[in-house]
Amino acid sequence: MYLLALSGGLRPRSKTLLGGFRVYGIPGAVYANNDHYSDDALVHEGIIERLDELARAVVEFAERVPRSLVGARPPHIPRRALADR
Repeated sequence: MYLLALSGGLRPRSKTLLGGFRVYGIPGAVYANNDHYSDDALVHEGIIERLDELARAVVEFAERVPRSLVGARPPHIPRRALADR
């Protein structure tokens, strides 16, 4: 399973762009700016809580999706020893 975050500007087109790839959307957005950081650390409690909530939603979703719906299996690529090349 792969996870992808899209910016708000791309989100309206994401269904068209990603529709053929069994994409599932989890609604949510968290916006932070420089005022929410101190010494390169996120310090704004409201932002931290929203990020935690969104992360829990992603994990819960990932745990509930049946493995049969997660996408194609990766191709089998036979490995050969360097001496065989």
